[in-house]
Amino acid sequence: MDFSQLKLIVEEAVANGVHFDWWFYLLFFLIVAFGAFLGAYLKKKAESVATKEDIQEITKKIEDIRAHYSAELESHKASLQLSNQLKLAALDKRLQKHQGIEGTLLTIVTNSASHASQQRPICPTIIS
Repeated sequence: MDFSQLKLIVEEAVANGVHFDWWFYLLFFLIVAFGAFLGAYLKKKAESVATKEDIQEITKKIEDIRAHYSAELESHKASLQLSNQLKLAALDKRLQKHQGIEGTLLTIVTNSASHASQQRPICPTIIS
């Protein structure tokens, strides 16, 4: 169908005064309204689905990051706990050595004090 045939059909329809009944206009209006509503509904539905998918993706990324940092935190806590246990063990050994040295020094001081009281002076003092 070319342009001249289409022009002929339109001219004939205008000349004959093609007239449609009221129900045809109503039906046409309802079809157009339904099409507009369906188009708007599908557009909004597509936006909603896209937003939902975006939120799911963002939530997944947040949970992955949270899990990663939580694992790093637990690892760091374990490392610090081990370090603190080693420091406490070293302090305990130092304390035991100091207590041993203190006990030895106390024994030496006690023995030398009792030994000194039992000895006689090398040079007797002259009492006048």
